[in-house]
Amino acid sequence: MMKMVFLSLSILTLFIACSGTDDCENDAMKLTRFEKGINYCLNDELSFTMEDLKDSRCPTQVMCVWAGEVVIDVQFDGSTVQDTSFTYQKNIQEKFTYQGYEFVIDSITPFPVVPIENTALTVHMHVVK
Repeated sequence: MMKMVFLSLSILTLFIACSGTDDCENDAMKLTRFEKGINYCLNDELSFTMEDLKDSRCPTQVMCVWAGEVVIDVQFDGSTVQDTSFTYQKNIQEKFTYQGYEFVIDSITPFPVVPIENTALTVHMHVVK
């Protein structure tokens, strides 16, 4: 009888522990902050990583001829690997689509200041299916 109770509790514990797991640690549909080098899932078969962020925006309190931009290189993993680059310019809401997903960039932080510091950029965007 005791073995039966122990076995039942063990199976119940295993079922509860497994039912709450998520295959994707970084579900892009639930996030609004994205960083370079992290793999984000869109579904079971498609994910993406921001491989590179090139920031040429004009720093605050500097007079520039051009406002600058951030070029974002994205690598999509699925049945085939595809690289995509898109550009974000200040005050322009940029967006692009890939396999039915729309990526809308709201902002990229931090904004450069003088002296230029080598800080990691965060892309604030939302992904819509």
